[in-house]
Parts: sequence; C-alpha cells; structure tokens
Amino acid sequence: MSLEHDPTQETPEESRGYVPQVHLEPEQPVDPESGVPDSEANHAPLPEQAPLEHTEEPEPTESASEAPAESDEPEKTDHPEEIDESEALASPPPFPPTTDEPEETTDEEPPKPKKKKNKLFIALTSLFVVLALSLVGGISYVYFVIKPYESYDKIMPNVYCAGINLGGMTKDEAKEAIEEALSSPSNSVKVILPDGTYTFNPQQEGVTLNADAVVDRAYRYLRSDTTAYGMYRAYRSAKSTEYRLTAETELVYSQEDIEKKAKEISDETYIAATDTTADYDEETHTVTLTLGTPGRIVEADTITKAVDNAFASLDFSDITLDYDKVEIDTGAVRRLANQCAQDYGSEPVEPQVTADSENHTIEVTMGTPGYTLDPGALYDAAKQQVESGDYGTVSQEMTEVLPTDVDITDAYHELACDPTEPYYAGGDVQEGYDGYTLDWDAAVADIMNTGWGDTVSIAMTAVPPEKTADEIRAVLFRDQLSTFSSPHTANSGRTANLKLACSAINGTVINSGETFSFNGVVGERTAAKGYQKATVYVGSDSVEETGGGICQVASTVYDAALYADLEITERAPHTFFVTYVNGGLDATVYWGSQDFCFRNNTDYPIRVDAWVSGGYVNISIYGTKTNDNYVVLDYSKLSTTPYSTVTEYDSSLPSGTTKEKTYPYTGYTYEAYQYVYSGDGTLLETNYLGKSVYKKRDRVIVVGTG
Repeated sequence: MSLEHDPTQETPEESRGYVPQVHLEPEQPVDPESGVPDSEANHAPLPEQAPLEHTEEPEPTESASEAPAESDEPEKTDHPEEIDESEALASPPPFPPTTDEPEETTDEEPPKPKKKKNKLFIALTSLFVVLALSLVGGISYVYFVIKPYESYDKIMPNVYCAGINLGGMTKDEAKEAIEEALSSPSNSVKVILPDGTYTFNPQQEGVTLNADAVVDRAYRYLRSDTTAYGMYRAYRSAKSTEYRLTAETELVYSQEDIEKKAKEISDETYIAATDTTADYDEETHTVTLTLGTPGRIVEADTITKAVDNAFASLDFSDITLDYDKVEIDTGAVRRLANQCAQDYGSEPVEPQVTADSENHTIEVTMGTPGYTLDPGALYDAAKQQVESGDYGTVSQEMTEVLPTDVDITDAYHELACDPTEPYYAGGDVQEGYDGYTLDWDAAVADIMNTGWGDTVSIAMTAVPPEKTADEIRAVLFRDQLSTFSSPHTANSGRTANLKLACSAINGTVINSGETFSFNGVVGERTAAKGYQKATVYVGSDSVEETGGGICQVASTVYDAALYADLEITERAPHTFFVTYVNGGLDATVYWGSQDFCFRNNTDYPIRVDAWVSGGYVNISIYGTKTNDNYVVLDYSKLSTTPYSTVTEYDSSLPSGTTKEKTYPYTGYTYEAYQYVYSGDGTLLETNYLGKSVYKKRDRVIVVGTG
C-alpha cells in the first residue's frame, strides 16, 4: 500500500504569507537540539529574518583539512532532531588561511647582489599586505556576518508542523498559526482511493493539540549551541533541510473513531473475488474452467495507520492509497478440477454380444468409450494463467478410453452348425434341418458401421440340407453294404446271450453322421433281461459272469463295419486270442469300461441287421451305396509266445489224480489292414488297423498226492 503527499495543496498559511518551503532532500540527519550538517555550514544564504540584512560576503577560508566534506545527495530523515549535535557543530569558526613562504630557488648563474635584495623586499611586503588584509577580512566577517546570529530569536527555517512552515516565526506567531490551522476545515485529512475520496476532519475526529509545547519544541530545534557561531551554523543547516515536528505526545484524539471510519471505508470498498466455474461440452468432451476475477480490498488497519500518522505528525496532506488485490481462491480451483474429473469422467461401456437361437442372429450392442480428465494438468494450466494475470478460460479435452473390441466368436459357435440331412426316425424318413454359417466380411462391415452404443443384428446364413426326405426315402436301405458271420460254440448259456445281444441290435438305424455304440444299443447285460452266465476274461483270469460271450457279437459287428467302410471310432482287442474271427480283427466289450463304436460316414441312413442261426452270429449292414468300392481285410501274425505247463500238487486229491486248473492260451501279436478298392480293382486306400497283442497264459495241472 503506497502513501503519497500532495505538496501543491494550498494551506491557510500561504494565504497569510507563510508559504511552506518545497520539501528538499536533506544532506544528512540533523539533531534538532544540537547541531547542523558540516557540509552545509559554509554555503547557506543569510535569512531574511536575520538581525542584520546584508549582501553575500566572502566566507572565511578554511584549510583543506578543516573543510567539511560534502555528500552528493543528503539523506532525508523523518526525525532530524536525532542527529548528534556535537557532530553537526564540530567544525571551528573559519579563519583566513596563512600563506607559506616560497622556497628559495637558485638560478644556473648567480644573480647580481643588488637585484636579489630588491626581490626579497617585494616578497616580504606582499606577504605582510596579504596577512593584514586577511586579518581585517576575518574580523569583519565575524562581526558583520556571524555576530548578528547571537540574538536570533525566531524558529529556524523549514520547521513544519500541521502542514505549516514555522520557520522565521516567533513563538507567538507560530502558536497562532498552528491553532488556526487546526481549526480550519481545509486541514482535514483526505484518503484518496482510485475510485473515491474519504475525509477525516480533525474536529470530527476530536483532535486537540498542546500548541505551546509544540511551538517550544519547534523553537528549541538546533539551539543547543547559542553562541553566535553555533547559531550561524544551525541556521545555514536548517535552510537546506526540512524538519517536521511529530506531535504524538501533544495530540489527543479518538483512535476508536478513526478505526471505526476506516473499517466502514474498508467494508464499503471491498469487492470479493468471484468464483471459478466449470462447463462440460458433451460433444467435444472438453472441460472448460472460467476463472474467477480477483477482488480488491484496502485494509482498515492500513487506513487507520496512515490517518493516525498524519494526525500524529500534523501533516494534513492528502493520503493516496491503492487497493490490494484479493486473489481468486486457487485451492477452490484445484478442488473444482478434481470434481470435474469425478463428475465428467466415465468408464468405457463394454460391448454386449448375444446369440438369438430362435431368429438365428447375433445381436451386438456396441460399447461406448469412457473419458478421463487429468485434474492436476487442468489445475496447473489454470494456476499458470492466474500467475500471469490472465483470468479468462482454461480448457482441457478429456482423454478417450476405448472399450474392448467386439468379439462374436462365441455367439457364432453357438449358432453355427452343419445342415441336418433327412433322417430315419419312427419308422420313416424325416425332413432335415438347415445349418447356419456366417458371412464374416459382411459381419465385420456391419460392426464397423455401427456407432457407439447402437445395436446391430447380424443374421446367420442358412445352409439347407443337400437332400429331401423324399429323396432319401426313395433309396432308403437299398443296398447291402456288407455282411459277416462268425461261428459260435455250442454252449447253451453263451448261445442264449448271443441271441439276446443280436436281438437288441437287429434293425438299428444309424443316420448319417451318427455313431453306433455297442453298449449303448445292447445295454447292460443282466439276468432280468435273460442273460446267463458264461466265460469272460477279467484281467488274466477266465471267470463266469452274466452275459459272457457277447464279445463275439461285438467282434462280428466290427468286421461287418470294416467291410462296409464305416469309420471305427473305438475298439480294443481281447486279452487272450479268440478263434471266431481272424487275429487282429476282434473287438472286446465290457459294461461300464470298454465299448465298441463306429460312425455312419455315408450320406444316408444305415441299418444293422443281427441274428444267430446255423451255429453262426450273422451281421448285415444296409444303406445306400453311392459307389462301386469294395473292401478287403488282411492280417499278419508278427509273433507267437507259447504257453508252458505248470504242475501243482494237492494233498486233498487222491494220489495219482490229475486235474487241469487253468486253460492255456498261446500269446500272439497281429497287425491288421483294410484295403479299399474301386469297382475296377484299383486300390484307393490302405488303412492300418493297429497292432493287437494277445497275452499267453500257462496251463496249470494239479496232481493229487493224498
């Protein structure tokens, strides 16, 4: 807050002839009670109010060592009475300088004796005259210039109080001038602000002054040395400096009134800073802060101190003050930026993909991007503008966060399928069903052309069956694809089991693409179904179990399926070699653990007929032949492992008795092949059917020793 004074304002003293002097910069601080600056002691003009008026006369010449030093620019002080008086008046009165005798010089040629005497005389005479003139001049200067100051009874020049220059006034004149100034309305203090002026009137504020005390202080200024020379030096010093009396101890005024009015001015002129606001453009996703504008304030304390100082110093010059800026709340700007990040920021919405199996479409709802705001960067930009004085707007485009890419793969697999050809069910051929696929290029184009948050329906492409039911019905089971028979032993229980299994299989229809499962068609072999006990292989043992012997039916179906060139999907050889089919061409089954399966890889339904007659198990497969191919099966024995005979002795049997405990099996290793030929005998395919390893089992004979 700056404080200025207007020295051009006319005061009542000017109208009376007491014209305040222009405020000069003092040479150096001056003690009001004691002395004056040395630098001005020999250069100030005589006062108009001096006891004896005269024109300027030469000053006593001082030697270089005694002359006071001058400063380039005197230092101005608010309290010149604090200057050390002994320092201000330390220089002695001036005296004329003495002239040293000239040194004697010697010419190259000795002068004539007569001329030397004449020159010496002239020099001595000149010296005497100079000394005499100097003495007379010095005495005259002291008497006519310095002596009159001994009786000087007026206030020193440039002593101010209440805006009045009291210099040259007597005590009574000064008292009258001060009292008149204090009672004059024009001596009120004006506080000037950029947009208004406010007046503090001394009477209004209850200001009083002990004029006698103030005048006494003004009169005592620089009168510590009242000798003629001390007064002379004090006067000359006062002419070049300015002394303003402070009157704190003499003033009595209402501090509370000043503070109250200062508070009213501060409140009246106060303008608060406006708040920063935020706006969000949803189209461009841009956050804009409109920065608040700073306010202004002049503190009541600042006004109070300025006015109080004016009254205390009795200086009623105008006081010019400016407003302090009330800066916008940058903390609020930071909080607003954080709030914008929270309010306007969003997470991306992921795309939604569903498969509509009823309408065979993939429904895609596109995701939408999210947006994030860096509140720190927004705040920093706003703060930088505030620091540069730019209170406009600050904008930041939010960062786009894209959702994940659309993935319709799972929905596609859920809906995509091959067409179902007409199939046999319920004793007749039923119409097939369309399959469905997808035009991927078109689907991708549809997705790319769909806007954020919009939905697109992607239709699957129908793929109709290749044939109609009538077409299948016309050729249904027209051709025998294969037939195979295997001999069985005359074991009533085992034969009964063979018949039951064949009965379960007989007439089974496998549609195109379907799989035949022996266990699935025959089911579990139980006594309730009529199955009887017969030998089965369990590990390395032969045991009697319900349903024993039906592996022969499975092996016969296996060979018939190979001849029909159907696709075998599951098969395993027996543990021990069997004799009802060739080596490597058998198939074992066991409920719950081992199955035999094949798939109908033709384009038409097939039917499996199975029966037992004439000591054989017979399997025929019927379908629709679309070529003249035929199949030849072959096998090869790779190795043979003979069994051994092991004798055991049993004391429980009569001596000499023998009994076969374990039936022996020779071990073999076979490989089997399938050859597919065209009708003209051209080999089309050679299919390796695998290696079959049959374990050997030793014969065990028990001999009685009892």
